[in-house]
This record gives sequence, C-alpha cells and structure tokens, in this order.
Amino acid sequence: MTEQIHEALRVARRHQAGRAPRPHAAIADAQSVTTSANVPETE
Repeated sequence: MTEQIHEALRVARRHQAGRAPRPHAAIADAQSVTTSANVPETE
C-alpha cells in the first residue's frame, strides 16, 4: 500500500514538473560500477 502511494505521488510530482512519469535515463560513473575480475583491461 505504501509503495502505491509513493508511486502515485512521484508520478504526480514529475507531471507537475513537466517531466515524463518514468525516468528514461540513468547515469553510472566509474566509481559506482563494479567490473568483473576476469575481463582483460584494454589499453
């Protein structure tokens, strides 16, 4: 129930701000992304 209320408020607020109801992009930087140890590094 709480999640549904939160979702409704978030969508309403995004609508008020003139934004899409759901975000379309994400930002990932090198410090927040982990890599696999078995992938060779490139030069």
